[in-house]
Amino acid sequence: RSSDLGDISKERVDAVVCGTTSDLYLGAGVAKAISKVNGNLEKDCKHFYKQQGRIACGRVIVMAAERQHFSYVLLPVIQGLKSTEKSRGGQDLQGPSLRDVFFSCLEKASAAKARSIAVPALGCGGS
Repeated sequence: RSSDLGDISKERVDAVVCGTTSDLYLGAGVAKAISKVNGNLEKDCKHFYKQQGRIACGRVIVMAAERQHFSYVLLPVIQGLKSTEKSRGGQDLQGPSLRDVFFSCLEKASAAKARSIAVPALGCGGS
């Protein structure tokens, strides 16, 4: 399947992408839905944040999922992302773009041996 509408937390895939903030907050949108079906995910994120501190924009954290429908939750920090590679004036923008993060998610999923992945519309609101 190329695209689907529905509840991403019910997808039968190996990995689910769930955009988050630099403190791994899971209280809104897709993040909240994924957190609800994965009992320890929020606790694991808080523990990771306590150990690592603020997570850099664009970094993707991989967490094991407790949900039978998927094995991994990929948590890209999308707070503060730029939406394009260049400014309106044509100058290169600094920092990761949404495109960079999307490909990082695919790389992390591949490294985890995930054969299927569900990706919501990242950067469209929520977290």
